[in-house]
Amino acid sequence: MRKIQEGSVMSTDDNTNQGNLPVSRDEKFLREVRETVEANLGNDQFGVEQLASAMAMSRIQLYRKLHRLTGKNVSQYIREIRLEKARELLRQDVAGVAEIAYTVGFGSPAYFNRCFHEYYGFTPGEVIRNKGRSDSPDRDQMEPVIEEQEVSESIPAKSFSRGIQKRIWFAAFGILLVMIFFVIFFTGRNSPATDKLEKTIAVFPLCLDEEDPENGYFCNGMADELFTQLDKISGLKVKSRWVIESYIGKPLDLVNMRRKVGLDVILTLSTLKSGNNLRITVQLIDLLTGDQTWAGTYDGDYTDKIFEFHSNTAKEIAAHLDVVITLEVQKELEKIPAQNIRAYDEVIRGEYETSLYWKNGDKKHLEIAHEHLNLALKIDPDFPLAIVQKGRIFNIEKKYDSVLIYAKKAIQVDPGINRGYNLLGDYYASLGKNDLAIKNYIRAIELPPRDDIWILYNVSLGELYLNQKNDAINALRYLQNGLELSEIHLTHIYPLIIACFMSIGNYDRAEEYIKRSLEFCNNCTIYLYASWIKQIHGEFNEASKIVNSLCQNPDCHQICLRDRFQISLLKGELSFAEQYYDKWKKSGHLWRASDLYVHYQIGYIYYKLGKFNEAEEVFIEQIKNLKSSLVENPTWKHPYYMNLARIYAFTGNHHEALKYLKKYAEIGFTYGWHDFIENDPFFESFSENPEFRTIISRARKDKEHLRKVLSEMEERGEIKL
Repeated sequence: MRKIQEGSVMSTDDNTNQGNLPVSRDEKFLREVRETVEANLGNDQFGVEQLASAMAMSRIQLYRKLHRLTGKNVSQYIREIRLEKARELLRQDVAGVAEIAYTVGFGSPAYFNRCFHEYYGFTPGEVIRNKGRSDSPDRDQMEPVIEEQEVSESIPAKSFSRGIQKRIWFAAFGILLVMIFFVIFFTGRNSPATDKLEKTIAVFPLCLDEEDPENGYFCNGMADELFTQLDKISGLKVKSRWVIESYIGKPLDLVNMRRKVGLDVILTLSTLKSGNNLRITVQLIDLLTGDQTWAGTYDGDYTDKIFEFHSNTAKEIAAHLDVVITLEVQKELEKIPAQNIRAYDEVIRGEYETSLYWKNGDKKHLEIAHEHLNLALKIDPDFPLAIVQKGRIFNIEKKYDSVLIYAKKAIQVDPGINRGYNLLGDYYASLGKNDLAIKNYIRAIELPPRDDIWILYNVSLGELYLNQKNDAINALRYLQNGLELSEIHLTHIYPLIIACFMSIGNYDRAEEYIKRSLEFCNNCTIYLYASWIKQIHGEFNEASKIVNSLCQNPDCHQICLRDRFQISLLKGELSFAEQYYDKWKKSGHLWRASDLYVHYQIGYIYYKLGKFNEAEEVFIEQIKNLKSSLVENPTWKHPYYMNLARIYAFTGNHHEALKYLKKYAEIGFTYGWHDFIENDPFFESFSENPEFRTIISRARKDKEHLRKVLSEMEERGEIKL
């Protein structure tokens, strides 16, 4: 057998510089990553942390930059480099499969065989058996092979003794590694979790609410608790329940959950509850094979023993997936979420009723939720989860004085509860105290647990930065966090990302996300944004085509009529615009909020059609309404400022038009208005005003600067969208 010489594996990096051609920074970065991994090829402990340290980057910076350039996470990229080197060595027939597995940094030949087969579609043994043949296995043409994984290979007789010695040594080394793993696991030494075995998992509840409401609240509560426990384990990537929301209540679709959602395994959960008697059944399913690989059951009374079951389930799954749990994590897993099981039960009932309110909008669910939470607080007056949930319901009801009381009480009882700080952030946001809201939202993000609500903290923060601070860059930072944890929960996140890109004038990126959004949902707002981008560029016929598609969705009837009215106005088809306005008004969809954004535009149409008295009445009424709204809603000033500026510009009051336009410019132009304003017929007679031109020029320079800042942040890997 030929020895594997150090440095005998030549680089196969496609980014290798040929000749003297200049190398981009991205190419140089990828080359450095590959060279660093290759230099540590035989070290099976070399993973994400070690690579990040060697590259002088944080772990998240390394992930973002590598994912942007390759579409792969760091562990996957390292593993594929190891596999590529292994295949080259197998082709050279320099050693057996087991020895090559250890040489390229795999601690287990069986695990190496599985990874190799998954990546190439054939086994390592087949590469050796078919070396030199014209039909040697090729990644693109070889059919998957299902067989016993091979560890030993035939070798020449003259190398037999030396090969056996090496195999015995490697086998002993492998046993030693296994022993070390179990010592670490059971003694709880503070060892880092191995990144290369990271698995992506989601908790999948099988119980349907509508079939058994009494069991439904309990099933949802247990699923949330298991999510929280699993997310404490750093070696697992736990996807939000929202990720699989569209699959719940249907037959298990393992192929799409693996391909579209990116899951490796799911933990299915079913519950049976009859009074105080419980059965909880969990099953771990490998989405690649469809096999159940582990299962657990809790049979017993409704006591705090269920918390022990959750903790043990998380530990069992980690062990089954070869994820090491540190002593610190083990202590976190053993913490119980409530001192009194009856109070805990009332809280999850209250949370369930609140979720039903969000589904159907019936306020009776909020009343029932209050009743359950009052019982919980009667049992345990200092139960943090009950206190916070009461405050959240008061926030829904806009009873902000009560929100403040419960937020402060939650933080006083438990300073480490992130939900208390998020509730305080909601309170300050409702009052327009944005800096205090941001401070508390960030505090909430920094604290555990990272549950489904934690994702909302990031989205709320992104929305606040966008709509209240007009800071699209910071908005994108936090929206990215929500996106990374819940890629399928996009009906709210994607429109916000689109709005961020429009607000800095990056319409190409906005349209990219519009296309992505339309692949999975028929969201009315997405069509609205798509149409608006065309209007910004004066492409009114293209905007009309988009609106025609929008109108095919009956749920979008209001937006359909509104946009047909607005585009007809912009195209100068004023009679059509008036007809659409009348239809819109008769449909019952025209309410005061819409009046403030759009209704005054009918005044423009009346004036152009010679209906001067009607036009004057509309403008007087709408100026009054807009100024009143500035007082009533101080947190949402920029659209009111712009609409007042439009009315005054069209009616010839340039002094007032400039006053409100300057106020809007101080906040910052949003949603692409800095470009649309030159297509806006309301400013037609105002377009040559020097002060007007200066305001627009400054706004465009600001947006150009923001696009440059974003580009630099993406290049550094700080934002990856």
